[in-house]
Amino acid sequence: MPYPDVDRLLREERFDELARLSALPPGRRMGQRSVANRIARQIRSRLAPARIAAPGTVTIRHAQVEDRPAVERLAGIEDRLPPRGAVLIAEIDEQILAALPLDGTAPVSDPLRPTAGLIDLLELRLRQLERDVPEAA
Repeated sequence: MPYPDVDRLLREERFDELARLSALPPGRRMGQRSVANRIARQIRSRLAPARIAAPGTVTIRHAQVEDRPAVERLAGIEDRLPPRGAVLIAEIDEQILAALPLDGTAPVSDPLRPTAGLIDLLELRLRQLERDVPEAA
């Protein structure tokens, strides 16, 4: 006989455990789908064949209006809606490969390129920005 409440509690506990294992930034809550996407991305990056990236300059910055088509392209590749509002982007040699919305929704990236490290850099930069914001009195 199934126990729906027990099953739900076990699923929630497992997602919490996976969230802890995936090192979510403190204070940020992600939905179950976001956690699952993040874990899948980490697994793909660990299973991908190790290769040395071509030399290039990595830039992390706030997206500008002219970056919108590139961010929409990334979202389209992942079959997702483009992020709304402010976005941090990661680019290598002026090619945008990953974007992290500042509203806490899941990042978008080029699934055909090794971008897990770029997303980690975006999340690190977001934590730095959040830390530097003075608290309201």
